[in-house]
Amino acid sequence: MQWSKLKKRVERRFSPQVGKRVQVHFTTYRRPWLGKYGRGWVALDKEEILTASEEQYGRGVMKHGGAAGDHYFKLEPILASEGFFSESSFLRSLHESLSVGISDALESPNVLIRGIATLDSRVGQRRLSTLTPENEHPFVARLINLRLQAVSIKAKSEDAL
Repeated sequence: MQWSKLKKRVERRFSPQVGKRVQVHFTTYRRPWLGKYGRGWVALDKEEILTASEEQYGRGVMKHGGAAGDHYFKLEPILASEGFFSESSFLRSLHESLSVGISDALESPNVLIRGIATLDSRVGQRRLSTLTPENEHPFVARLINLRLQAVSIKAKSEDAL
């Protein structure tokens, strides 16, 4: 699927209250000495809140003591749960977010899929009120808080205070 079509399909699912504030982007750079490489990001109010690039992904691999080869690909689910994405895993995650059900997306170990799912218009107020941002990756927590504010629901931790 072309990037423009994928972007439209992902962003079309966003709740109308937050749809104009969150954008998904991807670009490709070409350098004679490096070849072709890309970068993806999710922006909230034009500020990058999640970045996907080979450089960042490589840092995540090194953090886990990995190197190129089989170990590199075995680490992909672990890195996705920590918010490290290569350009290809970023695009794959967006594709997957369109093909899984909303319940599965909200429970996905993949940070990007879970974050995108919290913005989905199919997530109603009752389900939103059960989401707790405290135990989430900062990206997901930020999107949960955005969505809760958009529909004027207090986060669970605020109810306890």
